[in-house]
Amino acid sequence: MSNKVAVLVDSACSFTEKFLNDNNAYVLPLSLSDSHNKLYDDDGVQITSKILFDEIAAGNEFKSSSTALGAISEKITELLKTHDTVVFFPVSYGLSTQYQSAKILEDDFDGKFIIVKTVCAAFETMWMVQEFTKQLADGIEVKEAIKIVEAQQKKMATFFSLDDVGGLVKGGRVTGAIVKVFKLLKLKPIVQTEVKNHFAGMGKNFEMNTTKILNRIKKLFSAHKLDKSNILHFGVLDGGISAAQIETMKKKAENIFNIDYDLIDVKPVPTCVLCHTRKGSYGYAIEANFEHENSKWKDD
Repeated sequence: MSNKVAVLVDSACSFTEKFLNDNNAYVLPLSLSDSHNKLYDDDGVQITSKILFDEIAAGNEFKSSSTALGAISEKITELLKTHDTVVFFPVSYGLSTQYQSAKILEDDFDGKFIIVKTVCAAFETMWMVQEFTKQLADGIEVKEAIKIVEAQQKKMATFFSLDDVGGLVKGGRVTGAIVKVFKLLKLKPIVQTEVKNHFAGMGKNFEMNTTKILNRIKKLFSAHKLDKSNILHFGVLDGGISAAQIETMKKKAENIFNIDYDLIDVKPVPTCVLCHTRKGSYGYAIEANFEHENSKWKDD
């Protein structure tokens, strides 16, 4: 990829150092705040999953927020010293004000700063960036490559389940009344992340919910039988679950979709997401080579 284009992601993306190097990508940390009004940059230093889990266990509460406008502007200015264009892949516009905040700055950079309208996070953002850089390498113009990857989102899906719904309440993701129902019936919610969080079912335990999520994926992509011939990417999201549980999740996906076990990627749930899903959350993410049935977002 030409170094004329810098890719910018925020900390809701599932990234590794190799991913950043391979895609000429840079990270803009989202912000977290706790019940003591202490602010953290989600940079893997000020706050990590371990720090977050320990603080929550001690009674602290967290919520996420968009990166300060000044910090976004500074990062863009820095990258434009060595690149012609900066293309930003923020967390879903329905989950955070990150997209809306960054959009304010577009006119300040004379077309050199472009924001991709995403409806996703974590694995899906990573897969979008990889496709974007591939399109550029193939000679596709930046704006055309952005159109391609925005449409790519209709071929992807992510589902979560969580043991502790307290973080969703604190972050305003669900109401207290819904939480009371979950607790009364001793059920764990399943959530689909597309634009916003959408309730997608419930079950009593890890075994039941992982099976339900995989069946939900089959239903979502029911236009064709999902298998290794049409699944481009498949991932497991680890929110502090055990190695045995990760193994179970991979084995189930392998058996249901006949995909290669070793090709199922495992990544931690981003810390800014964990402040809502908390310890013990887990999920599956998929990209197929065809669109799924009931996308909840439109090309607006």
